[in-house]
Amino acid sequence: MHPIFLHARLVAAGVSLLAGAWILSCTQALADTPDFTPDGTRYISDPTFLTVQGQWYSQTSVSRQTFNEDWQPAGFGIIEHYRATTNSYQEVIQYGATSRLNLELVGSYYDVTGHYTFAYVPGFDTSQKQFNDPELLVKYRAVLQTDDSVSVDLQLSVSPGVVSNTPGFQGAAAFVNHQWQSLTLQGEVGATHYDSFNASDELNAATSHISPQWDYVLAVRSQLRPSWRWAVNGGVVYTREDSYADSRSNGYTNYAVGASGVVDPYVEIVYKILPHRLNLGFEYDHEFVSDRSLSGGIDGTWLNQSRNLYTLRLRAVF
Repeated sequence: MHPIFLHARLVAAGVSLLAGAWILSCTQALADTPDFTPDGTRYISDPTFLTVQGQWYSQTSVSRQTFNEDWQPAGFGIIEHYRATTNSYQEVIQYGATSRLNLELVGSYYDVTGHYTFAYVPGFDTSQKQFNDPELLVKYRAVLQTDDSVSVDLQLSVSPGVVSNTPGFQGAAAFVNHQWQSLTLQGEVGATHYDSFNASDELNAATSHISPQWDYVLAVRSQLRPSWRWAVNGGVVYTREDSYADSRSNGYTNYAVGASGVVDPYVEIVYKILPHRLNLGFEYDHEFVSDRSLSGGIDGTWLNQSRNLYTLRLRAVF
């Protein structure tokens, strides 16, 4: 079955299941009163979740993203529009080496179809399918909430950069969490260094050599647990994408690509099929992307960029 149809069926099935379960548990959810007593329970759909020693965690996600952007050369109006649809499939495996130290492996695959529309020439379609680089993360809970009023996590991540069109990277992040029985709040600050890499440029029939760059992240995440069957995850993630250089193989002058900011608010409805073992979630993100400049052979701006992301996610521990 084509991945697009498989994705559509999975999303439809997930939404139907969530809607039906919501109706069945509506009375119970309204009857429950939020409890703000400090709590150290590890809820598997919570942003602060960490496996205990010897425990395995699996997160399987199917996503569909729509993306739009315009291109405006300096001194002209908008002459190019690009839209794309991406289907992504991701698997996360986490293992508790200890109750404070987790090892995590992430693998993913995507297929993207795009369309260029031009002001003066005919448009054309593009497509690409490939696996992403695997990612290894190590997270350590340096402070337990049972020992203090908050918990603190430290995380290192690395990716080898062995897959074409993708960079290797090394990242570090710190998380501060506070958890009550009905609510969790989490703050994150992090930075990621992306190595230089080569990327195909189908529009210009060239290969781009992308220089190293840094990304910086600030995030606030939460989970509200109105009942034992339901949870609502939500938050805002801000990413600062640093500037980088783009060298083209077709003889064009090297380009300097300016920095950009991405604001990503999201909400996820979680249904706890088995509250501490198996959870199903459906998430919506809308990314607001700031304009990004290009200078070199051609000066201009990418503008009106936005992304919508729909994700069906199944979490399990065993």
